[in-house]
Amino acid sequence: MAVNIPGRNRAVFLLTYEELLQRRLGRYEHVTSLRPLQLVSRLSLDITIVDHSLITDLEVLPLRNGRSNTANAPNAPKIPAKPEPPITTVIKNEKNVCKITFSPNIVQQAKITTNGILGDFVVRYDVQRDMGIGDIQVLNGHFVHYFAPKDLPVVPKNVVFVIDTSASMLGTKIRQTKDALFTILKDLRPGDRFNFISFSSKIKVWQPNRLVPVTPLSVRDAKKFIFMLMPTGGTNIDGAIQTGSSLLRDYLLGPDASPNSVSLIIFLTDGRPTVGEMQSTAILGNTRSAVQEKFCIFTIGIGNDVDYRLLERMALENCGMMRRINEEADASAMLKGFYDEIGTPLLSDIRINYTEDSVHYVTQHLFTNYFNGDTEEGKPRKPDGKPGSQTSSLSNTIGKVERRPAKKSITISKTSADGDPHFVVEFPLSKLTVCFNINGEPGHVLRLVSDHKYSGVTVNGKLIGAPAPPGSHKQQRTYFSTITIVVDHPKRAYIEVTPKKVILDGRDRIVLPCHSTAAVDSGTLSVSIVGKSNVTVTVGGNISFVILLHQYKNPALYQRDHLGFYIGNSKGLSHNCHGLLGQFLYEEVGLAELPSQGDMKPSQVLKVKDRSVPVVQKSRRIYGGTQSVDCWFARNNAAKLIDGLYEDYLMSHMFDTGDWPHGTNRV
Repeated sequence: MAVNIPGRNRAVFLLTYEELLQRRLGRYEHVTSLRPLQLVSRLSLDITIVDHSLITDLEVLPLRNGRSNTANAPNAPKIPAKPEPPITTVIKNEKNVCKITFSPNIVQQAKITTNGILGDFVVRYDVQRDMGIGDIQVLNGHFVHYFAPKDLPVVPKNVVFVIDTSASMLGTKIRQTKDALFTILKDLRPGDRFNFISFSSKIKVWQPNRLVPVTPLSVRDAKKFIFMLMPTGGTNIDGAIQTGSSLLRDYLLGPDASPNSVSLIIFLTDGRPTVGEMQSTAILGNTRSAVQEKFCIFTIGIGNDVDYRLLERMALENCGMMRRINEEADASAMLKGFYDEIGTPLLSDIRINYTEDSVHYVTQHLFTNYFNGDTEEGKPRKPDGKPGSQTSSLSNTIGKVERRPAKKSITISKTSADGDPHFVVEFPLSKLTVCFNINGEPGHVLRLVSDHKYSGVTVNGKLIGAPAPPGSHKQQRTYFSTITIVVDHPKRAYIEVTPKKVILDGRDRIVLPCHSTAAVDSGTLSVSIVGKSNVTVTVGGNISFVILLHQYKNPALYQRDHLGFYIGNSKGLSHNCHGLLGQFLYEEVGLAELPSQGDMKPSQVLKVKDRSVPVVQKSRRIYGGTQSVDCWFARNNAAKLIDGLYEDYLMSHMFDTGDWPHGTNRV
């Protein structure tokens, strides 16, 4: 923004913005940048903090990264143990409101620095919390949930330090890095495991092929390794990350790894890659492949020659964070401070859920780790009570979820479970279509597709009951009221479909109404909704399921809104796939005719593996009644047609991914 202001005129600029403060080391930090770079006649900074909770532990730090007359002097005064606020700072703290004023005159500014102030005015504070579910703040249909549990036991950690020792680290950088590492070694706990890797053109591992327990002897030997680090050569970032990842990954697969530990790599560099792989995209891809979501990477960049974009993406894509240390900063103190933030893990694999009818969208509800002094912050959207508000209120891009127009046309096979429910199985190689009924009970959860160990896909359907129509031989009818598709590779996610809504829980959680047309991609899962018609779920690009929406405007007593399940693309499902439908995907069947006996007509049997199944010819309506298909019908809950008994396909809940109790359907 450029503005011309005539001489002797006054201009006032008002900047309004919102910032979500991060809680680090048990306190929030508010930073105001002061950069007049000259002595000015009037310099005033007023900060007001208002919170509905009691403000505690308020502290104003000395100007950070500031120039001062004595900062670099050889006889500079020793910094006091408790940092003092900048001169003229006035603090008024009254329970929920805190006012801070900093207004030095020209003489006072000159005492700080004769060249004009250059630094950050830092305020740290915390608020009083009650034990429980945390603090929730609500405003305009949105809310922020602050969750910061206390007094938890420390979780052991497995940490690999990967340190740049290229020639550019020579001098102050390597000295300050060593000082910080010496201090960090003292903070390692007895239950921790650790190792060090130094890298330049060559890569050196302190203790090859293992992580070392924390003992006085191992700490002493590690100090020797750190002391002997000598900067030389280039910067092989990719090789260092691969070595550290392999070291940590192999340890986690071994017998010594604790299942309750937290694993991380702390990576420090001051430059760009100059040896080995030098393309950022390739380095990031190699890093993701090496990490395999088994641990986190925290990156630190020192100085002005670092590819901070690379370090930031490397950290964020692997559940870590990046810290930048400026050239003139005290690297030793900042390194130690960064480690203090992540060196005390308290929880891991945290999931925060909200009731579906109270929250429409949550920006994040899965947290990999919780460290001492953090605050896990969920930023959900509350429902506004308007019909269809979920679709209209979501923006085009929500976190990592992309909304795009849905395709109207769909391609599906005859293999399905629809209606009462009527099962239809198409055998293309045998040029036969087989059908059967499952007479379940309301509330039963049926396993439709089970490929949990291979493609990671499981499909379950829940039955709902309804009275039988007049003249029916049945006492009741059952339909699918809910279908859940659970995916475990590469990361657990699920889609839950009902006639009214679709819940997608992948990288983000989102709830979509079925009456609107929309499409959402979230990692390996994508969902496309054609309003009031169908939902297409795609997994990894080579597996797709289509769920038909059967809705009634004025339902009769025996009618219920329900779902029909169709397998669209099964190429990504393995030959070991099972379930009421999945077991037939790669089977071939034959049809044989039994000779007539007496006055009885010849009967037909279906040859399925080593079994003979009596069948009769029937016609079934599919695709919501728009088409009919001739099929061979197997009676008695598909006895002998399916592996085992009907009861073997009953699941305990909608997200049950347990294995088929009798192994696969391969013989």
